[in-house]
Amino acid sequence: MGFGPNLITAIRVGNRLVLSNGSHRAYALLKLGYTKVPCVVQGVTRQEELPIVLGNVPQPLLQQLLSNPRPPMLRDLLNETLTCIISTSLEKRVVTVQWQVQNMDSPS
Repeated sequence: MGFGPNLITAIRVGNRLVLSNGSHRAYALLKLGYTKVPCVVQGVTRQEELPIVLGNVPQPLLQQLLSNPRPPMLRDLLNETLTCIISTSLEKRVVTVQWQVQNMDSPS
């Protein structure tokens, strides 16, 4: 928790890059006017590797990302005709992290 790399990462599948981490960071940078930022790119050579590197992406969404002639793109988030702002109530979240040590003696 909080110890992952502070990088934008993407998966290269054929001639596409699928953003796998850092979407909020990428959106914020894009909104500030940045058009180029460092990104770690991991290549995938076979379709079977995708669930391993992308995690729990639902299969229909994965197929859309890979086969659609024009999949959703990061720059679409800045297009006012494609987005809307909604208001939600603020919520507090409490996360409890526990560390447990267990000792066990065994005969020598």
